[in-house]
Amino acid sequence: MLLNSEIKFRKCFPIALIMIVLQIMPSYAQEEPLAIMGVLDLRNYQFSEDSEITLAGDWKFYKDTFLFGSHAPSSITSYIKVPYIWDEKTHPEGTFSRHGYATYSLQVFLPKRRPEVAIIQIGSIVFAYNLYLNGTKIASCGQPGKSQNEEIPHLEVKMVPVSLYSDTLFFTIHMSNFHHRIGGVNKPISIMVSDKYIRQRNIVSLIGFITFGILITIGVLHIILWLQIRKEMVSLYFGAAAIFIALRILFTGDFLINNITDISGIYQKKIEFLLMYSIPYPLLMYVSILFPKYTYKNFINIIFIITGTFFLITLFTTSSVFTLLSGVSRTLVVIIGLYLAFSMARAALAKEPFALLFFISFLLFNVAVLYDIINSLYGFVPIHMTPFGLLGFIFTQSSVLITNYLKAFRKNEELSMQLQETNMILEDKVSIRTAELEDAMAQLAEKNEEIMAQNEIVDKHQREVALRNAEMKSSMKYAARIQAAFQTENAQIKKLFPESFVFFAPRDVLSGDFYWSAPVGDKTLVAVADCTGHGVPGAMMSMLGMAFLNEVLSLGVYKPNIILDALREKVKMSLRQTEQNSTQKDGMDIALCLIDTHNKCIEYSGAFISAYLVYESEIKILAADKNPIAVYYSESPFSVQKYNYRPGEMLYLSSDGFADQFGGEEVKKFKPHRFKTMMLDAHQMQTNLQQDFIKETFYKWKANYSEQIDDVTVLGIRLK
Repeated sequence: MLLNSEIKFRKCFPIALIMIVLQIMPSYAQEEPLAIMGVLDLRNYQFSEDSEITLAGDWKFYKDTFLFGSHAPSSITSYIKVPYIWDEKTHPEGTFSRHGYATYSLQVFLPKRRPEVAIIQIGSIVFAYNLYLNGTKIASCGQPGKSQNEEIPHLEVKMVPVSLYSDTLFFTIHMSNFHHRIGGVNKPISIMVSDKYIRQRNIVSLIGFITFGILITIGVLHIILWLQIRKEMVSLYFGAAAIFIALRILFTGDFLINNITDISGIYQKKIEFLLMYSIPYPLLMYVSILFPKYTYKNFINIIFIITGTFFLITLFTTSSVFTLLSGVSRTLVVIIGLYLAFSMARAALAKEPFALLFFISFLLFNVAVLYDIINSLYGFVPIHMTPFGLLGFIFTQSSVLITNYLKAFRKNEELSMQLQETNMILEDKVSIRTAELEDAMAQLAEKNEEIMAQNEIVDKHQREVALRNAEMKSSMKYAARIQAAFQTENAQIKKLFPESFVFFAPRDVLSGDFYWSAPVGDKTLVAVADCTGHGVPGAMMSMLGMAFLNEVLSLGVYKPNIILDALREKVKMSLRQTEQNSTQKDGMDIALCLIDTHNKCIEYSGAFISAYLVYESEIKILAADKNPIAVYYSESPFSVQKYNYRPGEMLYLSSDGFADQFGGEEVKKFKPHRFKTMMLDAHQMQTNLQQDFIKETFYKWKANYSEQIDDVTVLGIRLK
């Protein structure tokens, strides 16, 4: 049965299409006269109620000037056809550009029997003009100018009522085009007798706005539906296509956008083309989702690339450039239409659900488009059928969606019934399982009593352990106070160097790091040391180190390298490190600086701890010797480095605890290169702010690792 109906449709559709085309072809009861050499003679024309006369033919033409009829020169340089575009054939000289400005002039002789009032209709002339009748300006669109800067382009269809009191009409047009690839009076100018044309145009505008509102509403509803059900991509693409077509209605035909806002003609034309290139992709994707077996993904991708390229060209070039694509764009639209018709026809022949309905609605939509194309060529009825065809297509799609949702609703009801039955079965199983669990709970209660008794014993032991820990922590705190008494106070360093800071963060209560300073005449010794181990062992070694430094200093030794040599000997002796291969290799790493503020000089010696000097985003590293303060297999005397610093330069000494700390997003070591970057970022701050910055950086870095692996000491001094 369906096959017979399809055969009848194929036979009847071409005949119906031919009848529609014949109905819309214009017929003329009275041949319209044409203007000859700037004069249009209508004295023998018989006006009727529905008369519409196009002011077509040869107008007088003055290039590169704005004149009125009374000021026009007696000798005419040329004539130009209206409507017609500017090109090299416009003038005998063949040199007139499509960009420029000019004056058009036409004298019209009217018959004695004529209406008192008429309507002048002016099409959307590109790109700006003023129309004068008998020396009085009756219409304007934009502002014509003699240069691109003077011209204000605009696009709009005008209808102006005028009085025909005189039997001679002098029309003068001042027009210019410096923005579009097509110049000249390219659209017809007509005299209409009845004011029904104004009413008709108002009705057309109303229909356009209603169509726009319906399309926008349906498009937005489809987008909302997609937001609710993200899997329904068909709603997204169809909604987007409906919105783009609705917006394009505002910028084509009678330019309804002019009833909303006064927009430049440049942007009117650009937005019109951008919307044209925005429609194909969502429309193609919509059909490909409905009928995936009968569409070609490669074709859609090619169309997406082409329209995307045209979109970018339109977006970033002037109208003189992107309008060159109009011919190609129309061809592309035809190709897309044929592709969609072909895909839907294949789906319909394969008896896909709703395919025949979609195919018929799409054909009706194309008939509406064909009607508008013929109408644009002849301009006989100012009604655009494309929106109505599209509305039919959209309503068809919406009805299909509703049908699908109804099916889904019925399916959901069936599933609900099945779910209720399943729930009843599950309730029976749950009852049985509950009884089993109650028995298990009784057994578990007995086990809990046994566990509680064991927990009391564990709690007792935990209290004993907590007591011992408290005693141990108290002892550790007391030991820390003793260690702090040996260590140089921050106040002393601040007194020696007002612009300085110390970031001191022991891993445990007691620290294996220490910092030390001592004045030596008009000079100052400062040191940062990292002893073997941390906690109690490290603290004992640090106290030993500070005691030995003070002892060496009391002997009158002030040179950093000699101090370190003496310190190493005392450590080896006190720890009985008598041989280089001794298994007892405890000791310390240290950086020691003698700062001479009078001569602005630093003498530095180091055992595995380097010194950093930073000035105006430059960093200088005084490298340490590869010898510890302990027994070593290849001992050598410590070296000394002298460095002349610049006032305001920052000196940094640091143990390796900061660089070795694990942390960050990937839980890696901080490493020296990040430490150098931190110093470069901080060195221009005030020293108290530097301390806060370094402290914040450290704790933020170890946040993802939580555990601190070593003692951390950073000493910073701004040298004067």
